[in-house]
Amino acid sequence: MSGYLSSRHINPDDVRAAAEHTRQFWASVFADGIRMARKATGRSIEATAYLAHLDIWEWTALEAGGWLPRTVMQLRYIAAALELSYDSLASFVVLCSSAWEGRRK
Repeated sequence: MSGYLSSRHINPDDVRAAAEHTRQFWASVFADGIRMARKATGRSIEATAYLAHLDIWEWTALEAGGWLPRTVMQLRYIAAALELSYDSLASFVVLCSSAWEGRRK
C-alpha cells in the first residue's frame, strides 16, 4: 500500500496553476456581470466610475477582471452606481468569491 501512495506525486506548480485558473475564471464572471449591469444603466464607463468613486482605470480594470473591490464601502458605491441593491451585489460577490482567493490583501 505504501508503494501505491508513494507512486503518486502532486506537482505543486500544477496545484498553483489550477488555483490561478479558477481565480481568473471567477474574476471574469464577476467582470462580465459588472459590465452587463453597467450597460443596463445606459451609463458610460466614465460616468459609472465617477458615481462609484473610482478612477476610470479602476473601473476599466474591474470590467476586465483585473481589479476587484477590497472594501465594503467600494462595494456600496459600485452597487449604487449600477442601481443595484448592496445585498444583490454582495450576493454576486459571494458567488464569485474564488476571484478573491490568493489576492494580496
